[in-house]
Amino acid sequence: MQDYITCIVFGAVCLYFGIRALKQYFNETKNYTATTGTIIRYDKEISHKHNHADYVGYTPIFEYKYNGQMYQQEHRVTSSKYSKGMEIVPASKYSVGDTVKVRVYDDGKKVYAVIDDKNNISMPLKAGTAFTISGAVLLALGLYFKFK
Repeated sequence: MQDYITCIVFGAVCLYFGIRALKQYFNETKNYTATTGTIIRYDKEISHKHNHADYVGYTPIFEYKYNGQMYQQEHRVTSSKYSKGMEIVPASKYSVGDTVKVRVYDDGKKVYAVIDDKNNISMPLKAGTAFTISGAVLLALGLYFKFK
């Protein structure tokens, strides 16, 4: 396969994911209901490669009430760190029992929520911008080299 085809394919894929993330960001900055939630636990995730633990992450799970019904949702950020005893522990600014601001989205088909945190809300904007620019550059380079 020629190099320009690789640029075009990767550019198109990056552009797709960038536009998708930007669309998510703009949908999440409007039409939401603000409520409060509580961090109820952490879910531990271990990915294995060649029979060794490759990554251990902890995802905060929060609970919130919307339209009289209780929901549980994963925070979209998973993290971990080593404690003083070299044990892997959650690296979140949230602790079990903490009250958090929550944005609830209801499109009539699906109800989901995100923690209303500046970094959490802006994550799709940052990723979408980076992927869209990278995709556009790769696509342009691929087309340039194709017709050169």
